[in-house]
Amino acid sequence: MRLPQPEPSLLTGQPFTLAMAQAVGVTRRRLDCSLWRSLGRDLWVATETPDSATLFIAAAQLVLPDRAAVSGQAAASLHGVDLLPLRCEPVDVVLDQSWRPGHQDLIRPHRAPLPESDVVTVNGVRCTSPLRTAYDLARGADLRRAVVAVDALLYARLITLDGLTEFSSQRGWPDGARVGRVVQLADAGAQSPMETELRLVLVLDGGLPRPTTQHVVRDRNGRFVGQLDMAYLHRRRGVEYDGQVHAEERVRARDLSRHNRLFGAGWPTLRYSADAVYNHKQMIIREVTEALSWPP
Repeated sequence: MRLPQPEPSLLTGQPFTLAMAQAVGVTRRRLDCSLWRSLGRDLWVATETPDSATLFIAAAQLVLPDRAAVSGQAAASLHGVDLLPLRCEPVDVVLDQSWRPGHQDLIRPHRAPLPESDVVTVNGVRCTSPLRTAYDLARGADLRRAVVAVDALLYARLITLDGLTEFSSQRGWPDGARVGRVVQLADAGAQSPMETELRLVLVLDGGLPRPTTQHVVRDRNGRFVGQLDMAYLHRRRGVEYDGQVHAEERVRARDLSRHNRLFGAGWPTLRYSADAVYNHKQMIIREVTEALSWPP
């Protein structure tokens, strides 16, 4: 049995359409082999190419109608803000008319007005502008995900809260009412999505006062001690999120020294992991509440 001959231009890891394959002499029948795998109707990629947000966005671009634009978390990713979950999800696409793509695992279509002023091109991909991206994400049903997204766009200095508020007011869409609540909770000082998640545990779940973000602590001589993820200024208490990098021995040693310096400067600081944020919210609320009751 004669094995299919590979076509180098179709084995680069980039997705391609049937028309692109036929242009280099590869027929539909020839595509039905171990060299390539289907991404949906008339879309393929080299079999060894793993699923990724980049792959899904590139594949979606090949089949989008001219007036469509990548939106939501995928658009944020194109703007340099990584909000995408670890597991690949369909790419959100907005279009101002009905459209039923034949790629349900790849594309999630949304029908909504899409003026050209809301569209930009990033790396050759049509996507929603940072403000429109923030607006779409802020109108989502999941309040936490919406605040995380807006925080990240704020921290990247792609939008401002005043700009988002004005944009929402100009659009006046019914579900735009959700944007106001997101704006109330958002904070440009969150340096990572998990810092936002921890802040929301305190404020949303615990009903605790809103902490100040990225507070610089100095000792009595004015020397820099550290910068806290979150701080309760009136009680001189810090709250921080520790990611996986803090488990490394070198980083851990540095963290312990920093923690001791903060304590010496009169800033006891509570630190929490992702497991605590997701699975032990009541513990966090209880411990922070107790810490705020101690005399400063």
